[in-house]
Amino acid sequence: MRSLLLLGTSHSFQLGHPHCTKDDEAAFVSRLAQIVAEHDVAIVCEEMSEEVVVREGRNDSVSATLAVSAGISHLYCDPSPRERTALGIRDVQSIQLDAWLRYWPAEELEDQLSRAFSARECIWRDRVFSAGVWPVLFVCGANHVVSFRQMLNESGVAVTIVDHDWAPNYSLKRTDQSLRD
Repeated sequence: MRSLLLLGTSHSFQLGHPHCTKDDEAAFVSRLAQIVAEHDVAIVCEEMSEEVVVREGRNDSVSATLAVSAGISHLYCDPSPRERTALGIRDVQSIQLDAWLRYWPAEELEDQLSRAFSARECIWRDRVFSAGVWPVLFVCGANHVVSFRQMLNESGVAVTIVDHDWAPNYSLKRTDQSLRD
């Protein structure tokens, strides 16, 4: 049976220190390791691309490092900035800028963001399927958890949301919405 565990969070935790504190990174590693062990995860996949990781000054994401240490596979699933351009997938910032410049109603902004998210989520799904290894732990921005779960369910994957919006301390109010896209 194809099963996937879905963990939503902020991309700052995926990229680790200095994007978050060393303690936050350690807590994220601990959470990932717990999920991998408890659910016998075969592969860790994530909404991230190698190009972004390198641009941010890292060799690997936190999830990739954890997968290597756990002796399991890892897969970056997000299309690179170059792939997005070639596929006509707009980034959140350019959509928001158009909304501001063109005085779009909130519904138009949401529709444009939903289209871009859906296009990327289709690519993630296809890449996960191509890996052909189950069960999967998939790490993504919290804003994708509900829509990606629905897409996967419609594709015959049993999805368990392990965290809608993981943070080291759930009592902290986080306001940087862009890190969840």
